[in-house]
Order: sequence, then structure tokens, then C-alpha cells
Amino acid sequence: MDSWKAAEYKKQSFTSPFLDCSSFPVFNMAVALFIHNITPFAEAGFLSEVSFSWLNPLLKKGKEKTLENEDIPELRPEDKAESCYSLFKEQFIEHRENILCGQSSVLSSILCCQRKAILISGFFALFKVVTLSTGPLFLYAFINLAKCKEVFRYEGYALTAGLFVVKYIESLAERQWLFRTRLIGHQIQSMLTAAIYKKQLHLSNMAKDTHSPGEIMNYVTVDAYKIGEFPYWFHQIWTTGLQVCIGLVIIYCAVGLATVPALVVVVLSMLGNSPMAKLQRRHLTQLMIAQDKLLKAITEALSNMKALKGYYMVLFWSTPIIVSAVIFWASYLPNITLTTLNTFTFIATLSIVQEPIRSIPDIIAVSIEAKVSFSRIVKFLEAPELQNRPIQQHCEGSEFEHSVLINSKTISWDCDSVNPSLEDIFLLVKPGEKVASCGDVGSRKSTLLAAIIGEVPHIDGNVEVQGKIAYVSQSAWIQTGTIQQNILFGSTMVQYKYQEVLKKCCLVKDLDMLPFGDQTVIGERGINLSGGQKQRVQLARAFYREADIYLLDDPFSAVHAHTATILFSEYVMEALVKKTVLLVTHQVDFLSAFDSILLMSKGRILKQPTYNQLVDCSQEFRDLVHAHGEDVKHKMKAGHGLKASKSIFYVFMTSIFRAPMSFYDSTPLGRILSRVSSDLSVVDLLLSVKLSTALSTTMTIYFSLGILATLARPILFIIIPMVCITIRLQKFYFASAKELIRIHGTTKSSVASYLSESIAGVMTIRAFGEEDRFFSEGLRLIDKKGSSFFHSFSANEWLIQRLEILCAIILSSSALALSLLSFGASESGEISTKYSTSLQGISCTFEGGHKIGIVGRTGSGKSTLISAFFRLVDPTEGAILIDGLNLSTIGVHDVRSHLSIIPQDPTLFGGSIRYNLDPLSEQSDHEIWEVLEKCQLRDVVQKKEGLNSFVTQDGSNWSMGQRQLLCLGRALLKRRKILVLDEATASIDNATDSIIQKTIRKEFSDCTVISVAHRIPTVMDCTMVLALSDGKVMEYDIPMRLINEEVHYSDNLYKNTGQLLEISTNRTKLCRETTPRFFIFA
Repeated sequence: MDSWKAAEYKKQSFTSPFLDCSSFPVFNMAVALFIHNITPFAEAGFLSEVSFSWLNPLLKKGKEKTLENEDIPELRPEDKAESCYSLFKEQFIEHRENILCGQSSVLSSILCCQRKAILISGFFALFKVVTLSTGPLFLYAFINLAKCKEVFRYEGYALTAGLFVVKYIESLAERQWLFRTRLIGHQIQSMLTAAIYKKQLHLSNMAKDTHSPGEIMNYVTVDAYKIGEFPYWFHQIWTTGLQVCIGLVIIYCAVGLATVPALVVVVLSMLGNSPMAKLQRRHLTQLMIAQDKLLKAITEALSNMKALKGYYMVLFWSTPIIVSAVIFWASYLPNITLTTLNTFTFIATLSIVQEPIRSIPDIIAVSIEAKVSFSRIVKFLEAPELQNRPIQQHCEGSEFEHSVLINSKTISWDCDSVNPSLEDIFLLVKPGEKVASCGDVGSRKSTLLAAIIGEVPHIDGNVEVQGKIAYVSQSAWIQTGTIQQNILFGSTMVQYKYQEVLKKCCLVKDLDMLPFGDQTVIGERGINLSGGQKQRVQLARAFYREADIYLLDDPFSAVHAHTATILFSEYVMEALVKKTVLLVTHQVDFLSAFDSILLMSKGRILKQPTYNQLVDCSQEFRDLVHAHGEDVKHKMKAGHGLKASKSIFYVFMTSIFRAPMSFYDSTPLGRILSRVSSDLSVVDLLLSVKLSTALSTTMTIYFSLGILATLARPILFIIIPMVCITIRLQKFYFASAKELIRIHGTTKSSVASYLSESIAGVMTIRAFGEEDRFFSEGLRLIDKKGSSFFHSFSANEWLIQRLEILCAIILSSSALALSLLSFGASESGEISTKYSTSLQGISCTFEGGHKIGIVGRTGSGKSTLISAFFRLVDPTEGAILIDGLNLSTIGVHDVRSHLSIIPQDPTLFGGSIRYNLDPLSEQSDHEIWEVLEKCQLRDVVQKKEGLNSFVTQDGSNWSMGQRQLLCLGRALLKRRKILVLDEATASIDNATDSIIQKTIRKEFSDCTVISVAHRIPTVMDCTMVLALSDGKVMEYDIPMRLINEEVHYSDNLYKNTGQLLEISTNRTKLCRETTPRFFIFA
């Protein structure tokens, strides 16, 4: 750094109104630390530390400019999350071997990590109590002085100076006590947050059912915060008793035996808090459960929010008043004389007793909150972790005997399950082989991939993997960040390799359409991208990884035919030609290109032959292929196909959340969850208390100053300058404080967002072996949050200390002035989407009762059009009319109450099957069973627990196809006149697709059906087809006419479909006769 920066730093250090540390040797070290953006507190000297003058440069900078993240210095190394977590982990391992109880081992580990800091802060707490207790003694001396009982000539001035020094030391001690306990709390919160994040990366699937993502979010944002707040109150547990004892001793010296009844009242009040504490603990536990449910509901869909919060706290605010009354009453019984001297001494001492008595309920409340939160976190930290012992990965060397070898009798997600997920599995995949896995819905194809990457915990047998794995999940997982960051996924950028990946994954054209290309920042869960674009980013991430084994879980269902054809031929068959590929798919057109095919049914591998062998000998495979086009066989003879694609953007909304979709696109889910969890908890529990405290403190200040001005007019010469200094101090402080609080809020949201994102993608993170990198990034975000929090509460202590010093000046000056009067008393008061344009000039009419198919390439505007129907986005020009009514003039709730949707990504909520189908309990059990029968799910549900069958959050314990069928059942129960299908059959097999289409034709025959699809049977069954491209209507006509006329757009579709069919030209005669050509629109 340049020398002028050091000079500027030195100049800034003189801004303290009271103390300056520039003359000390550590100042030069502090300059160096600040230049390197490390907090000056790291090397602050004693005077700088106790006066908080090390904060002066930051506050000066905040006064001159708006503070940003980069202006906040980093924490000391010992205060960073990595150091705190490492120390905690070391102590935990040591104590766990000696202590059986989990809570005891965690608590002992924390205490060992913080014992030195606790002792130092305890010393300051003791010093504060002792200095506070001298107040009545000074008052006693001042009253004697006022009675002309002067011991020596300048006694008044000596007492004034002594009072100021004692109050100054009291302020320093109290501020260091609270500052250091805040620092202890920060370190504890950081280590617990890091431990929770680390734990969720290794959490077993069974534990995930017990600890939902919403609950894990609460552990970090609420529970860890409350435990971090407890050290702030820790020393008050013993200082309260000490302060009361000292106060009662002084009162006894003043009024004698009249103190005894007061002591009885104090004891009774403390005993009376015991049953209230038990009652409060019960209600606090209920409150935390309610908060978990609230956050879980918002996490699932940001809808159906129903939170019932209860908080019960009885504070014995009347105890100090009773103590006062009892002492005065008791003073008359033994005929104790109440003189001016002992009366005012008693009144002054009473404030020392009142303060701790009033704090007893608060201490109990905070202690109970911390205990409840602590037990919740310990329970989570003790939850079982994912065990990968049966998984053996050998990545050394360049040649392997085999890539995947599974020889297992049973593979199950739950050890107690009677019906295992997979049975009698023998799978051998050699290096370089291409293996496809197909089967009907619920055949456990995805579970097989999960077993290979070590996600399934209970394996009776052996699973051996030789080589590095790259995994592409069925539901695309995208991080918040740029597209380039998502593709690199922590790897080093190699430009030629990166460009090749973009080309092979068909992303070049998409990036050209985006405003900043691959530097475009995409939102959480990839919500700024279409479904097909998200899947291609996932494929690019896997390809760039250069793994040995590629596990692809049905990635091509999310893209249209032309792109799917290119991806399969150039990505799978060309780019991965020497790699081992295991692909789960429902698209039978690709199967002939694979070395072998796993035909799965009910958790078993029926066969693993080649494509031709399967066609010749497997009836199950014939049924699977035959179902592909039986219902539309006569339509397919026209010889041409139409183009369709996917990607509908639909988020289930309720009337509570009426913000436009652009808000949810630009706002990370973690930020919303942070507001709902920690911020809402503050509103629930602290807002009223803080507001009441602020009002009472303000009133106390004004009344105290008024009384002083009335009794001692000369004190106005001191009060007025002090008030001016106070105003200047507060302005100086607020300029930085409000920005520190703002930055802390954003960094806190970043931690919550990152945690939420990691929970959602933990399977992908573990498959790529990126746990350490994600944990390191989590620690960095925790430190960012911690740094802003540390400097925020430090600045708060900086201000309070200076205000208390001003109070000490006023108090000592008032005492001197009052001591010159014939009578008087001194009383001390403390100042404690709008979316970017996607549709252009669309004009068409959907007739009632018709079935409309919407097709188009990724980014053509299909998602925006569907979003407009549901008023997720509003048209900037024009209008959408339903039965002559303009949707823009109708309430959002009314519009959506007349529409039903079966989304592309099936949405299920934690609870039962019945709750998911009929959350408001509007239908009878008989009607629900009828719907399950129509959806071909009756047998599956009956084998479990009937309508009470458990559904985890997001429905992960049900297959993708079963989830989609449940969404169909939900729509059947609604019986709305307009049904929207958002590629509802993209992730299911053709036989189930046929069932769904038949059900829709029968049950919604008199309804208007709008279908976004890319399967030929679905589109050819439509009355009209709307083709979109770049937000414009290219064609809108009946399917057959579009094919026969062979206009430009349909001709392009036909060519793209022809490219798809070229892959399977060598099929057997049986296949050609029984199966029509499978078209997917491009």
C-alpha cells in the first residue's frame, strides 16, 4: 500500500472524542492490519481495546461514504468460522469418548473452547457490579456534605472527581463484559452454523425425513442465533444474586431489620418463577415446532402458509415495587427512624436491587430458549449420517476391469422396510460401455443410480465403482451465480475445452440470446432458465468434469426432439465415446444405439441384453414400445411430425404472496426463508419488548434532565453542551451503524440462501465429491456475516460507552451542584417477471372445450404465455380474455381459482396422500380412492398405509412418475373448466403417458385443455396447435393441416424429426410393424 493510505489511517484514528491510541506502538501494526482489510481489533492495545477507538477509522469511513461489503474488515483468525469449527471438532471428539450423553459432550466442548474468554468477561462483570454498588455510598457522602458535615475542605470536589472516575470505570467494565460475551456468542454461533452445514452434507436419507429443509434452516437462523445470544446473559445468572445481596446489605445498614421482609419477598419471587419457567419452556418448545412448520410450509411452495404461534411469559415486574413497599411498611413496626440520610440512601440502593430482580424473568426466558434450541441442534448433530462403506471407489490408474459392479441381494432406503427398493441386483458395466435403463413408473431406475453413487444407505451385498463419477439428476439443480460458474463447478477454466462443452450441449445459441452470455447471473434453482436450458447446463457441468462414469437420470425428457437428437448423437455417442454411460430414459428411439439395456420392473433387473435381443424375447419390452403410439397409430401415418418443447414456468401462489413473479426470480429463496425464520422470530418475541424499553428509556431521560434542571439550574450549563455532543456522536454513529446492519442482513440472507441451495443439491454435490469445496464456501459466507455482525455490535458498544461517559459527567456535576443546596437527592439514569419482453404481438383464440397444443423451441415464449394465463406476469400491452372477461381486471385469486395445472415438476407437500390430494378436506375418502383408481395408483397406495401414506417434503420418497400421477389426481378432484398441462408426461414412460392421456380425454372432455408437450401422441391428439418462436406466433392450425401444407415452420419440424429417426434405422421387422415412428417436435 502507498504511504499516504497509512497516513490517512493515522489521521482517522484521532477522531475519537475521548481516547486516542495513535501514540502507542501497536498503532503501526493496526495500520498494517487495516490496509490488509483485517480488523484493527486483532492487534489493538489495551487502551484502544477498552475504549473501542480501534473502530474510529471504520466509523469515519462510514461518515464519508456509504459502506459496502468490501469496506468491512475481516475477522481475526481466531474468530473465523474455520478456526472455531476446528477447535470445536477437536474438543468434541475428545469429550465424546469420555461422555456418553450427546448434549453433555457438545456443551463440554463449547465450554472448553470458550473457558478463557468466559473467565475474562466474568472478571469485567464482577468489576461492574462492585463499581455499581458504590453509588449509594457516594450519595451518602454527598448528603452528609450538604448537611455541612464536611470532613476536609475540598471534599465536594474530591467526591465529584471520585464519582466520575468510578462511573467511568463502571462503564468500561460493563462495555467490555457485554462486548466480550457478544464475541463469545458470535464464535459459538459460527461453530454451530458450520457444524450444521457440515452435517447436512452427510445426512442420511432416513435422517432427512426427520429433519426437513425448513427445520435445518431454523437450526441455523433461529436456534444457533439464540444459543449465540445466551453468553450475553450468562454472567447475569450469578451477578444478579451478587448484586441483590450487596444491595440488601447496604439497605440493612440504612434501615436495619426492615430489610428482612424485603428479603422474604425476593426469595418468594424467585421461587414463584420456577413454575412459570416450566410453563414457559413448554410454550417455547411449542413455538419452535410452530416455527418449523411455518418455515416448512413456505419452503415447500411459499403457499398454504398457516402458522399458529404461541408465547407465554409472566414477568414479575411487580416484585421491586412490593420490595419497596414492604421495607417502608416494616420501617414503622420496629420504630425505625426514617431520616433524610437513610431514606435517600435506601432509595438509591433500591435501584441496585430492582434491576437484577426485573432481569430474573428475562434470564429465565433466555436460558430456556437457549436450552430448547441447544437440544434441537444436538439432536440434529447426532442424526445418522450417510454410510458409504459398501461403496468402493478406485480411481488410480487409467484402466479398470469394470466401471460398475453390483452384486446385492437387497438395496433399501430404510433398514426397517419390509419391501426393499431393489432386489437381486447383479449389474456389470465394463469401461466404455453404454447402458440404458428403462421401465415403467416406480421400477426404481433412479434408485439404482443412487445406489451407485452411494446415496442408498442399506445394501446387502457389494457395490464397486472404479473411476470418477459425474451425475446428472432428473430434477435439474442449478446454483445461484453465472452460467459459467455452474458449468465449471469449481474446476479451472480451460477455454478450448469450455467452448467444446458449450457446443456439445447445444448452449451456444441460448447464450447468444442472453444479455450477458455465459456471464448472465441466474437465480436460485435456475429460475431464470427454462427446464431444457437447466438440464443442458447440468449436462455441460458433467461433461466439463471429465469423469470416467456418467450417470444420466432421464435428462432428455426436458428438451425437444431436435436438441435431444443432437445431444444424444454428439454428447453421448461422440463426446463420451470412450466413457462409461448409464442412462435412464423413457425414449425408446435411442435404445438401439446402446450396448445393453436394463429392463427394470418393481425393483428388479429383468434382463440386460442388447436391444435386438429384448425386442425378440421380452414381452415387457414389447408392451413398453407398443404403448408408445397405440392410441394415435392412425394419425401418425401422415408421415410428418410437429415440433414441441417444454419448460413452463409455474409457481403455486396464494393470496398471501401477491408479488409479481419477477420478485421471486430475483430474490433467492434463502432470503425469504431468512425473513420468515430469524427475522419473524425477532418480531414475534423481541419487537414489543424493545419498543417498550426504548419508550421507557426515552421518558426516563427527559424526566431526569427536567428534574435536574429544576433542582439545580447551574447544571444547565453542563447539560446543554452534553446534549449537543450526544447529538453529534449519534449522527457520527448512525451513518455507519445503519449500513453495518444492512450489510449484516444481506450476508445473513446469503448464508440462508447457500444453505437452502446446498440442501436441495446435496445429492449432486456428493456425487461430484465437492463437499469440501462447498463447506469452505459456506465458512466464507459465515465469516462475511460474522464480520458485519462483529463490527455492528462493536459500534453499538462504542456509542453506549461514550454516552455513559457523558452521563457520568452530568451526574458528577449534578452531585456537586446539589451538594451545595440545603437539601436534595441525586438519581442516576442510564441511557441504555416484470420479465424481459418475451411475447410479441400474439393474437389467437382458444375455443371452449378444445384441446390446444403449444410447441416451440426453448426460449420461444411458452413459459411466459402460460404464466400470463395465471397472471404470474401481466401483459404490458393488449389483454387476455376468458369468456369475454379481461384477466387484468379480475383478482389474481379469482383467476387462479378457475384454472388447474399439472406442472412439469410435480409438487408434493410433506404430509399424507390425502393431504396432498385434498389439503382442505373438501372431498370424501370414496372420491379420493376413485381418483387414485383413475390414476393407476390405488394398488400402490393400498400397499402402504392407504390415504395416510407418508409423503416427505417435496415427495422424494415417491418416484417422479408417481408424483406426476398424484398431481393428475389433484387436478381431477378440482374439476376446473380450464386445465393446463405443462409437459406433465415428460418424465414418465409411454405406457403411463397413454393412461394419462386417456384419463384426460375422458374426464376433461368438456373442458378447455392447454397442453405444452413434445410427444407426438400428445400433440396429434390436440384440436389446435400453436407454434411459437422467439415470442411470436409462427403457426396456429389443426395438426393435420400443418403437416399437409408443409409450411416453413412445420417443414423444419419434419426435418428435425427425421434426424431423430435416423438413429434407429436398423430395427427389427417386428418393431417396424408394431411401432409407429416416434416424433418429438423440434
